[in-house]
Amino acid sequence: MAVHRMKIYTKYIDLIKENIKQREYRLFDEFRQNIKIGDTLLLISNEDREQFVKVVVNGIQVYKNWEEALKKFWMKDFGLTNTTFEVLLKECQGYYSDELVKKYGIVVFDISPIKPILVDSRVLLDTNMIIYRESHRRTSFTVATLYNMFDKIKVTKLIHPRTIEEIEKYHDEELRDSMLTKIISYQPIIPNTGRDEFFELVVSKYRQDYNSEIDNNILYQVYSGVADFLVTNDKTIIKKAQDLYLTDRVFAPDNMLKLIEQEYPKLISYDMLSVQLKKFGQIDITNEFFESLKEDYENFEQWFIKKNNEDAYVFEEDGKIIGFLYLKIEDINENYYDIEPVLTPKKRLKIGTFKIIRSGFRLSERFLKIIFDNALKSDVDEIYVTLFEDKRQEVIMLKKFMMQWGFLKHGYKKSTNELVLTKEMKIYNKKENPKFNFPLYKSKPNYFILPIDSEYHTDLFPDSILKNENMSLYKENLAHRYSLEKIYVCSAYKIKARPGDLILIYRSGDRYPRRYSSVISGMAILQNIVNPKSLEEYLNLCKNKSVFDEESLKMFYNKNKWRKVVQLLYLKPFNNKIILQELYDLNIIEKNKGPRPFHQLDENIFQKLINKSEEK
Repeated sequence: MAVHRMKIYTKYIDLIKENIKQREYRLFDEFRQNIKIGDTLLLISNEDREQFVKVVVNGIQVYKNWEEALKKFWMKDFGLTNTTFEVLLKECQGYYSDELVKKYGIVVFDISPIKPILVDSRVLLDTNMIIYRESHRRTSFTVATLYNMFDKIKVTKLIHPRTIEEIEKYHDEELRDSMLTKIISYQPIIPNTGRDEFFELVVSKYRQDYNSEIDNNILYQVYSGVADFLVTNDKTIIKKAQDLYLTDRVFAPDNMLKLIEQEYPKLISYDMLSVQLKKFGQIDITNEFFESLKEDYENFEQWFIKKNNEDAYVFEEDGKIIGFLYLKIEDINENYYDIEPVLTPKKRLKIGTFKIIRSGFRLSERFLKIIFDNALKSDVDEIYVTLFEDKRQEVIMLKKFMMQWGFLKHGYKKSTNELVLTKEMKIYNKKENPKFNFPLYKSKPNYFILPIDSEYHTDLFPDSILKNENMSLYKENLAHRYSLEKIYVCSAYKIKARPGDLILIYRSGDRYPRRYSSVISGMAILQNIVNPKSLEEYLNLCKNKSVFDEESLKMFYNKNKWRKVVQLLYLKPFNNKIILQELYDLNIIEKNKGPRPFHQLDENIFQKLINKSEEK
């Protein structure tokens, strides 16, 4: 099937990825007349070429004009953009002249996002990856874990004939024979030797020699569909993959591991999984974890040694450092002459060093929780971080992650050309969503109680109070426990709560008398309430953030049970839990009953409950 590249406004990309916008509207000119059902549309942002979505064409319908094309599905496709039919129609009519629309008409493509599937996939391993893995050298923890994950999800590991040729050239006979014996477990591919015009155009911009021709041949196997994925440590191949819009198919080992962990969290072993607060002097600077930091910062080792008696948060697994976070409070007298534009005087929390090499989104959120807790505890005005925005993939992903949580581009550090990101910690941005503003919440929220059954409560909202000595993460392989974002599914017909409102989490008691075992345990911010339009959208919203597994969620959806998805941002647990008896005493809840879902409170009552939760 053919691939057709087209531009699209950035605001529609996430809506398509989430399967909310299910149609694409275009002029039915000669180019679009070549598009057939089953073809792929590569929709690229017209503002940022790194943002794109791939979709498959499921249906094609042609209309005489924009009004006819839009009238049936405009609300489903554009309703979340807060527009009206009249505004949308006027916008669309500005895309093409009346003469062109009259000549060609408007085509509506029924589309669905293409999501690469890892289970039973065919993964091509780059030459250097295979040699590194199968030689006598000790394999890194990441690569060893990745191969173990491949076996668990039944990946077929592929090898290119050129890789076998490279191994056969080894002069070390013992090493060569050892590797040739081990690669029997890989399946050789029959390479696609053809090249299309777009591929040739992209790779022609790079160095042309014998080695790059081998790399291009390997990369083309993913581009043409012979292999589903490619894993490589080669930075040039990864850069070419970005230019070819293959970032959903070509990964460095650590990023492939993150993807598997996000998709299949139950496969992860969390033995000895913990975040600890350690003195710099207790941390081994020779650990391979710090190599990229030494590469990025010329005087990193000297700086590290000078911090001997200061604290850093360290995440370790099997004795290996996987994550590292250093924070520093700066007062209003701090000199920011090296930042352009210069930061104005404020009390700030500086994220001095922040690096994670695996365990993906959940660990990133746990570290982010540490950052926010420190910022709130120290009552800072702003948080900031500096990073090399395009130097390596892990930093690119970290930048994207932090911007989702409200970090904005401020400028650059002149001496290193690092990007400076800042996050406001005092003023709520009414134009942005609750996640962007977290942990701040809007000035005049409504207040509600949300009851959670005891069998699900602790699983979804484990008490994660920050402690200096140690913050052990749960060892069970349950992804929803590590995230700040939580999902609650229900069948409530009408909910008055709106994004940004405050939700008190109520644990329904599991023993009698329930007036003492039922408690308000903590507080969350309502991020959104969604009524999914399809099972796929429902599963995408709930994945890794709900207590329910995929089969249970499918059952709920298919039986029209608990289809409403409530997205929460967990703000904090209460030190003092508020028992149901106290709610009776305050006449908040009718005696011998419990709160209904989204039981609304007035501001005075809410404040009384907060005061009780903070009593010493």
